[in-house]
Amino acid sequence: MFALIIRFYSVLLAHFHVFFSSDASRALDSYLNQESVAQQLNTQLQANQANATACLEVIVTSILFLAAQGQALRGHDEEDGNFSGLLSLRAKDLPHFQRWLSQSKTWTSPAIQNEMIDIAAKLVQQKLVNKVLAAKYFSIISDETTDISRKEQVSTCIRISNDLQPEEMFLGLHTTTETTGEVLSKLLLEKLRDLGVDIRNCRGQTYDGASNMSGHLNGVQAHIQKVEPRAVYIHCANHVLNLAIEDAVNASSILSGAIELAHEVAKLFDTAKRTEILKASSDKLNEVAINLPTLCPTRWTARFATLNAVVKMYGIILVSLDEISESPSWRGQDVVVKAAGLACVMRKTTSYFGLLVARGVLGLCEDLATSLQGTNRLQADTSVAVQMLLDQLAHMAREIEPEVPLPFLEDLWEKTKSVEETLGLEDPPLPRKRTPSAKLREDGVQERPVLPNKERMTQEAREAVMTLSKSIGTRFQSKGAEFVRQATKLILTAATTRTVLKEQLRAVVIHLKGDVDVDKLEQQLPNLNTKCSDAEDLVDVIDLVKQLPEEGKLMISEVLILLNILVCMAASSATAERSFSALRRIKDWLRSTMSQERLSALTMLHFHKKLTKDLDPKEVTRLFVQAKEERARVFGLKRKLDV
Repeated sequence: MFALIIRFYSVLLAHFHVFFSSDASRALDSYLNQESVAQQLNTQLQANQANATACLEVIVTSILFLAAQGQALRGHDEEDGNFSGLLSLRAKDLPHFQRWLSQSKTWTSPAIQNEMIDIAAKLVQQKLVNKVLAAKYFSIISDETTDISRKEQVSTCIRISNDLQPEEMFLGLHTTTETTGEVLSKLLLEKLRDLGVDIRNCRGQTYDGASNMSGHLNGVQAHIQKVEPRAVYIHCANHVLNLAIEDAVNASSILSGAIELAHEVAKLFDTAKRTEILKASSDKLNEVAINLPTLCPTRWTARFATLNAVVKMYGIILVSLDEISESPSWRGQDVVVKAAGLACVMRKTTSYFGLLVARGVLGLCEDLATSLQGTNRLQADTSVAVQMLLDQLAHMAREIEPEVPLPFLEDLWEKTKSVEETLGLEDPPLPRKRTPSAKLREDGVQERPVLPNKERMTQEAREAVMTLSKSIGTRFQSKGAEFVRQATKLILTAATTRTVLKEQLRAVVIHLKGDVDVDKLEQQLPNLNTKCSDAEDLVDVIDLVKQLPEEGKLMISEVLILLNILVCMAASSATAERSFSALRRIKDWLRSTMSQERLSALTMLHFHKKLTKDLDPKEVTRLFVQAKEERARVFGLKRKLDV
């Protein structure tokens, strides 16, 4: 035993220098200080979670990109769509993403896509709602349409005054099985309540003229006014103009005849083969052929484009009609008779003159319609723009003595006669003189003289313009528009003359009961004169008020409330119709089976493209992970506790 102890110490002394060498010392320190197995596993888990979170953000950013652009995520199947293709493309530049994606196909499924799209859409929607809440007062803009799968879609939009700057925002699409005023109003009120928007702050409603929207008894506007009487209804200005033009065209033979002629011509050449004939005729005449669109079935002002094309290509069209009616290759077809008939009509000077008149009138209306579609257009501006159009129409067809020529119509007739020889036109024969029967003569019916073509056509044109002017003046009168006129007159008069109109003040205060203090408003209105004495309209007043310092704005606090209410009143429902354009880009015949939730969210993200691009993908990722407890094990983010 003693011998063994001696031998052990001998070996220990022999290797003593090894244990105390520098390398061995470092190895010993490393061994003593190394992490435990649990710590090593936790470090690796955190690295895996960080990598998974980064890869999930790649998926989120890919979805946001496609949604903002309005592109389909899915193809014929999930492996053949834009989404999978974009991920594969990005994986080429991100090797870690490629490895993770091959192990985790679960995070690209349709259900996951829908959840991420919904989260992003709600973030965008909340940003918009926050603006509405900050502005307080707002107006509702709504319209409905049928999508590709024959579902009724209702667009909900809101207009606010953001520091006296109008802003219109789309808040979502909602489907409904009924389109009665009661059902639609309940739908709008329910959606506003879900968003946390108080209907008691609604001061305006703008819809089209459909009875279910504008009806004074059972329309949407009537049901909402039962809840909030201060939410005045304003008929969409573009729809009003459309109805006024329709009235005038239906009552005028010269306008209806010109539009019908343009319609038939455009319809005849609405084929590839006949379009080539137009192009060949333009080359033969050494003229430029332009697009010949067919008439828009709903927008009357948009028919200006067709009328303009027919007038500009009149000679080309005549040559093309002759080619169709005389060419042996077309013989025996119905189009030959139609082409010959149209050519016969177009060779009359009265037809060319009628097209010039219709183009001139609808051109003026198209300019107004375009200006009314702007989201920054005030309802007060609409009245000014409409009055400008009425002044132009009155100048075109002013009530004067018959022997005094009308400059506008005279110019159009002279233009017609100047191209008569070039285009091969001729005056049609005068209508046969008709003598009233003896019975009619006894009743006082006078014999109508047969007027020459020039006098007859200019008289019809003047009557058409006067009819349009009267229709516009009548249809633009409404209770909502009258309130805006009264308030605008009150502000402008005070700004330019320091005079407070008692009648207008009383009307405004009665309508806005509870919004403004009548005594303070009456006291503050003359203060506008200090900076706004040279204002010509409400826009000038608003621009000058914006430049006031905060101390100056405190001096007109009640006036600011009234200005903000006027700014938030929408002139047209163009924003709702623009949302339908986004709807048709997203839900087409290739994507007709899309769920309503996905459709509404994608439309929101596509319509508000800039807000979608500005979204923080980390925030979307965080909300997605926090939605379910089990995702924390994969991505490491703790679930948000419900309070």
